[in-house]
This record gives sequence, structure tokens and C-alpha cells, in this order.
Amino acid sequence: MAGHDHTPEIHEHADAWHHHIPEEGMPQHEHAAKVDSGALIKWFVGTTVLLVVTIVALKMYFTKYTTEMRRTSVETTKMGEKARTSLAEAEAALGIDGQPFKHRIVDKKTKAVQLPLDEAIARTVRKYEGVQGQTQGQTPVQGK
Repeated sequence: MAGHDHTPEIHEHADAWHHHIPEEGMPQHEHAAKVDSGALIKWFVGTTVLLVVTIVALKMYFTKYTTEMRRTSVETTKMGEKARTSLAEAEAALGIDGQPFKHRIVDKKTKAVQLPLDEAIARTVRKYEGVQGQTQGQTPVQGK
């Protein structure tokens, strides 16, 4: 390759598309030659406000939805409601209505006695403390 060769220009006759004919009339003015900056600013502000309103609405919905889901699943208010109902039923069955509970014989043959829940728990704990003491080589604690 020798030197700086260049591509020669080709001068062909331009086709009819490039030529305007008198039947077309006067050329039209250039469309959107001048930008209406006021309209652009109004559209920008309008879409920005719409976007902010949409984001705020979605955040409010999400917060309300997650608060309700957290209340029912994490904070377990529904389970607590069931527990409170069960406690009220147990207290009603045991006779604990703010009155001091009295021991009541349920079955004379088996010598079953109805006790207040707190006392029954304390007796059970004392019973198992005695069993644990026996397994560790200690004597069970009597009379607690």
C-alpha cells in the first residue's frame, strides 16, 4: 500500500425525493424550533408531585399492613386473647372470682381435692424438688 489513498467522490444525479416541486407548496416552518421551558417545568413539577404522592401512599399502606401483620403474628395478640379466655374459664371452673379459694373435695373415694392453681403449682414444684434431691444423693425436703 503506497501512500494515502482516498476514496474518490461519486457524483451521481440526486433522485426525485431530494428535489422539491412547485406542487408541494411553500415549505413549512420548523416544528418545535423553540422550547417552551415553562411547559417543561410544569410537567416536571407535576410528575414529581405525583411520584411523591404515590410513594407516600404506598408507605402508608405498607406501614398499616405490616403493623396489622405484626400485631397478629409477632405480638401474638390473638394467642393472648385465647390465653386470657382460657384463664377466665379456668378461674370460673375453679371458683376464683376474687374470693379466697377454699379446698373442695371432688371425689371422696379417690380423695381428690380441688386446690387453687397457685397452691397446686407450689405443691408440684415441691414434689419435684424432692425427686431432684433424691437423684443427687440428697434427702427430699419435707414440709415445705
